[in-house]
Amino acid sequence: MIKQESPSTGANRRHELPPDKPQNPPIANVRLWLNNHKQALHRAKFHLTHNLFASIVTILVIASTLTLPASFQILFSNLQGKEDQLAQHSGISIFLQKNIAQETIQQLQEQMTAKPEIKALSYLSAADVLAEFQASVGINSKKLLPGNPLPAVIYLTLDMANSSATTIQSLEQWLGELHGVDLVQMDSQWINQLFAIVDLVKNLSLLLALFLIFSVLVIIGNTIRLLAQHYYDEILVSKLMGATDAYVRRPFLYSGVLFGLLGGFFACVFVFLGFLWLDPEITAVTHNSVNSLTINGLNFTDISSILLLGALLGIGGAWIASNRIINEISI
Repeated sequence: MIKQESPSTGANRRHELPPDKPQNPPIANVRLWLNNHKQALHRAKFHLTHNLFASIVTILVIASTLTLPASFQILFSNLQGKEDQLAQHSGISIFLQKNIAQETIQQLQEQMTAKPEIKALSYLSAADVLAEFQASVGINSKKLLPGNPLPAVIYLTLDMANSSATTIQSLEQWLGELHGVDLVQMDSQWINQLFAIVDLVKNLSLLLALFLIFSVLVIIGNTIRLLAQHYYDEILVSKLMGATDAYVRRPFLYSGVLFGLLGGFFACVFVFLGFLWLDPEITAVTHNSVNSLTINGLNFTDISSILLLGALLGIGGAWIASNRIINEISI
């Protein structure tokens, strides 16, 4: 006798059948995405090497344009570090009146050392100042000058770390009002004037750098636009076959990044060679100075910044140019 199954039992058995092997759409989509980017990168390399001479010219133009703002940035970074170093050596020279009494000099020193802004004090008598002058010029000034026309000097080293511009200005005014003081000269005045000029040049260089960066953006954009015009028929066929805008745009974005990275790389090479060439001249100019100026060349941060800037400009110019071509097709 055959035992018949109830409908409910058959339904339960259907539910007990082993399910089909599950697919993994996320992994498949990631693989497809990586494959598309790999193909776009290969296509960008082909674009770069297909007309090698034109690509080299474009890369060198981009490198030359990026070299100037990169050089200014490195130069100003070095000068900014020197500003702190020079500020630590700044002080005040106090020229005393002629024939000042020794007791008055002692009182002046005691009053000055009581000020918290003053880190150290040194005194040079008129004879000591004359001896230093004779040693610096290399002649015996007694034959040229009657007597000793040079005054005694008190040199103050300031505590710049715990002082402000206001307190130093008040200290300078207070020193000038002391009895027996003839002239107060702030040694950091020439430093402030120097870096005021540096700030002016820095602002002008910033405007020039913005103009040059915009020029790089235009150069890369025009290069990618000409490249896209060369493959206009291929883009049109791809759009007719259902290619998305992102698929069409992707190879040109990679081309822009390659142009920007290579331009940034050669800009780093040009900057390195430029500072290497100027280093002997800078050393010769500052050889006898107390604070010799040494220019530190490119470091890892500078190189990374230049390459990143080139890549961003490349992808920006390529994005604008490829979107214009895609909008012209508008299928």
